[in-house]
Amino acid sequence: MSKKNELKDYFLFVSRLSAERSLIADCKLGKIDCGVSPSFLLARERILDELEKQFYKTGEIPRI
Repeated sequence: MSKKNELKDYFLFVSRLSAERSLIADCKLGKIDCGVSPSFLLARERILDELEKQFYKTGEIPRI
């Protein structure tokens, strides 16, 4: 994979993580109604944390 594609994939990964975390925060604060339980939001946060750890450990961008 070329450096340009690697950078593009990295920024896409980081922006998706940020967007999902922002959405989860808005749901928790009641700014928007997500229609899911608080336990689902917590589980999703944990999944995102694990994906981020995996990325920093391996350097490979996981699929979200």
